[in-house]
Amino acid sequence: MNLSLKSGDTPALPASLFMMINGGPDSTWNLLARKRKRAEAMLAKQSEYGSKLMTFMMFNMVEPDVDPINPFLGSPTAEEIVRRAYSIEGIGWDQVEVDRWMDILSIGLKPSVYLVPTIFCGDDRATTRNQQFVEGFVPIVIRKTYPNVAAYNLISEASKSWSTSEIDFVASLAKAEFEREPKLTPKPIFVHQQGTNIGTVADGLMYEWRKNPWDAKEYQVSEVISELKQALSEYPKMVWAQELAVLCEEPWARWFARHVQEYARTEPRIIGLPGPV
Repeated sequence: MNLSLKSGDTPALPASLFMMINGGPDSTWNLLARKRKRAEAMLAKQSEYGSKLMTFMMFNMVEPDVDPINPFLGSPTAEEIVRRAYSIEGIGWDQVEVDRWMDILSIGLKPSVYLVPTIFCGDDRATTRNQQFVEGFVPIVIRKTYPNVAAYNLISEASKSWSTSEIDFVASLAKAEFEREPKLTPKPIFVHQQGTNIGTVADGLMYEWRKNPWDAKEYQVSEVISELKQALSEYPKMVWAQELAVLCEEPWARWFARHVQEYARTEPRIIGLPGPV
């Protein structure tokens, strides 16, 4: 299973989780953030980088007063949403916000643009440990975003929230949605992790190098490639070589990205690259 490559594309797609906007770093995790609303600038920067593959959060309440990513009225917590679902209030979608999201995600319908929504943030344990919300929200994301996306990522830094058996459970939950809806051809399920231990059910790994991405300058090129080779030896399926350097426009970061790109030409299981080059 791959990302159903569009005409003219190769397996290793250029991507850049991080970007520099207005002199400071940001990331595509925040593409749908409620208060920033910087999507246009982010997409322009991704275009400048030549990125074709992009991930972004679908729900994140780590900083609810700063940058909630939340499609419900008033940015409620998972606990509040679960309570609403069983009361006369109903779930309470924020239709203005949902429409804004879908307008942004329409870019996924264009040739050579691959969107991979990340459903949960691993740091947001108040959400990810709420099983009722997880079981309710995963199918909604799959159904609502399906026409616009190439794959799904369940969670960032999975081990912060779930054991491998729990990762497998949520991956199975996601795949069950394809079986339940015969019109939905299965799309790959990814898991983001600093390391490779993501269970056996997911179809691919979004790999974060082991150094903090703020400290990536401490790497040697040989270490960057050696660690990626090790990850590929430990994980047998698709790998998006994804999270490497926050300061992605620095010459040394571009140098690392070019070496990863070069190595990917010899390894067809690498489907995405860090960037920009």
